[in-house]
Amino acid sequence: MFAFRFLPRRLPRFTPLTALLLLTVVLPATTAFGGSPPPLPAGHEAPPAVVERIDELRREIARHDDLYFRLAEPEITDAEYDALKAELRRLEAEWPDIVTDAPPVPEIGDDRTGFFPTHRHIAPMLSLDKVTTEEELEAFDRRVRQALGRDAINYWVEPKFDGIAVSLTFENGRFTRAATRGNGEEGDDITANVRALGIVPEVLRRAVADGRAVPGPDLIEIRGELFASYEEFERLNAARVTEGERPFANPRNLAAGTMKLREPAEVAERRIELVCFGWGGFVPEDGRPADLRGFHEWLAAWGLPVVEEPEMMRGIEEAMAAVRRIGDERGELPFPIDGAVVKVAAVEDADVLGWSTTAPRWAVAWKFAPPRAATRLRGIAFQVGRTGAVTPVAELEPVEFEGATVERSSLHNADEIARLDLRIGDTVLVEKAGDIIPVIVGVDRAQRPEDSEPFAFPALCPSCGGPLHRQPGRAVHFCGNRECPERVARTIEHFASSAALNIRGLGPRTVEALVREAGVRSAVDLYRLDAETLLGVSGIGERTAANLLASIEASRGARWERVVYGLGLPGIGARRARSLAAAAVDYEALLDVDAERLVAGLDDGGAGLSASVVGDLLAELALPETRQLLKELRDAGVGSAPELSGTGPLAGEVVVVTGSLPDWTRAEVVALMEAAGAGVRSRVTGETTLLVAGERPGSNLERARALGVPVIDAAELRRRLEEN
Repeated sequence: MFAFRFLPRRLPRFTPLTALLLLTVVLPATTAFGGSPPPLPAGHEAPPAVVERIDELRREIARHDDLYFRLAEPEITDAEYDALKAELRRLEAEWPDIVTDAPPVPEIGDDRTGFFPTHRHIAPMLSLDKVTTEEELEAFDRRVRQALGRDAINYWVEPKFDGIAVSLTFENGRFTRAATRGNGEEGDDITANVRALGIVPEVLRRAVADGRAVPGPDLIEIRGELFASYEEFERLNAARVTEGERPFANPRNLAAGTMKLREPAEVAERRIELVCFGWGGFVPEDGRPADLRGFHEWLAAWGLPVVEEPEMMRGIEEAMAAVRRIGDERGELPFPIDGAVVKVAAVEDADVLGWSTTAPRWAVAWKFAPPRAATRLRGIAFQVGRTGAVTPVAELEPVEFEGATVERSSLHNADEIARLDLRIGDTVLVEKAGDIIPVIVGVDRAQRPEDSEPFAFPALCPSCGGPLHRQPGRAVHFCGNRECPERVARTIEHFASSAALNIRGLGPRTVEALVREAGVRSAVDLYRLDAETLLGVSGIGERTAANLLASIEASRGARWERVVYGLGLPGIGARRARSLAAAAVDYEALLDVDAERLVAGLDDGGAGLSASVVGDLLAELALPETRQLLKELRDAGVGSAPELSGTGPLAGEVVVVTGSLPDWTRAEVVALMEAAGAGVRSRVTGETTLLVAGERPGSNLERARALGVPVIDAAELRRRLEEN
């Protein structure tokens, strides 16, 4: 996916400042050093069937390249794509002079969308050769040792992040541009989107490392990867399913799709992370580091997020051991990786090795095989979300898979079922999207029962029995009945969630029981419950009833922005709720809000509320039932907490949490710190004053250390919170 690319000292197409560049998306290559097989004898013509197959493969691969790189909406897995590419290479190697109506497929996919200005890279961003076996990695090492005339080489081994490659230009230490890889020569200018994320410093720090000043080049293209964590992948997909939108296939598609958005305010709504590990253009050239370890230290000192715990290995055996360790630990990481990159560590050695037409000769990417299991599809169930979106869920024969038992898998919508031609009783192939979410990727039709029939998507809601409808241009079926019991339950569950009103004890089963047995039909009904009513609900005893009533009563004092989020308005996530709460400061203002005030609203990151959600939001606020709910919540005194006064044990602190904390969910610890007077952010920046590090911390820890930000653990946070 990415690595450093060293340019030779004499290069016809580039100036000497193109000394070293980082490569990005890994595409398969014929050999590590390029080259073609010997030509066939003259007059040796390909059979018509071969010509037809090569033409078909070229068209199909070009279509998948467009879906993957430009649209970030792939239809097949990486393994299936690699198989198509391998077949095409084999046929083209056997018939090198073949001509078809479809043009040859470029080695490097093109992610330019046509919606952004383009920027030409100072040094190109190409691809890496791929290896999948120990024999192939050993062959790479033999070629490197022969070319350098040494018995053992120092290798730099890093995990291969699964995201979207980015090039960050700094001129005299100031951030001036961010660009995608594009076609390798030029990419989309996504500077505004990257700035909206708040993850790149505007000025590189001139820090001191090991007692000496860190060099600051006049100009540098820093190469890295933008990626999404599993936590963010699950959060956004849950929201998209609720809103009736198609979920992202995996974290990589989430990251790529986010950077293709044309409104920075929408980008700011998502927590996309960055890791840096290389460079392209470098001025002056003689300022380059001696090896990759040195550059890794510079990146951290400059205040940029870096790969945590990369390894310098002597010899291919140590490098192979490092690759195995990365593979063994990938399931424990909070972000997706799909392989490991092995690179010659010394810059001078890489200069000698050079590169082929598409990839360097000094680096390879080991790509892990996706975990896959076969099982039987027992049935298809349906879930109704709070917006009425009906989501099919595959019920599977239990299968042990990557240390866990898998029994269910989301199918997203009717189109997905039709695309796979799923039938009850089918033997299906299951992969884990991003190594975490079970996804059906195919059907073994050879084992299909003879009496199987195509699956018919239901016409009626599985919860209330009302008719389902499908909006034009949408892939999801909806139940339009706002009184649908399951839809009501999910709406109340969202209102009571820890990120909203934080009403403890209102889990899914309790909420469903309240809807079914206590006549709860909206969020305001929670504030009308009494002990007698609760004791008549199955599963609720005296102690549970008392605790639940106390938690409901305490929630009346929730801050306004939490109430706004809890309403579940279309397009309003946790961060946009702050924007909307700032634009409409109470119930009366929300009832009278207009488009101008919505668009003008600002959140704490300075990103305006996206105009694309304003129409749906105003339509929802105009509904009689929505207006009635707002008035009843107002009359019940819900959302009466004043604005933060700046007092408390964490008053004035700007805090970031990295890793998992043993006693709190992320939403709970954020609520506690905000109540203690802190401002909570998702990324370490120059304004951060405190980092809370839990188990398996991410890149924020390395960046905090580089910036000199104080770091505390969960025990110290608890002590500080308990001071008041």
